[in-house]
Amino acid sequence: MRNPSDKKPQEKQYARLEVAEAVREAIGELKPKFRLPILLKYIEGLSYEEIASVMGCSKGTVASRLNRGHSQLAKRLSHLNNPAAWDV
Repeated sequence: MRNPSDKKPQEKQYARLEVAEAVREAIGELKPKFRLPILLKYIEGLSYEEIASVMGCSKGTVASRLNRGHSQLAKRLSHLNNPAAWDV
């Protein structure tokens, strides 16, 4: 078996695209109350306070929903937990 660090640049690029698509799909499958804070934090770069303002809830609720969203994403993306399969 080849060492993952020996992958050609095209293979690495393809692996990155595969991982990115899997993450996008997993985020899209989240319930909106978990998806929105994930997107606001990681795509828009908002703080917990800003997310709370946008969502009309407390910072504690934002933290809770982010935690639950992260947990759900971890389960849905657990198949990517083999770095040799997607070494980028």
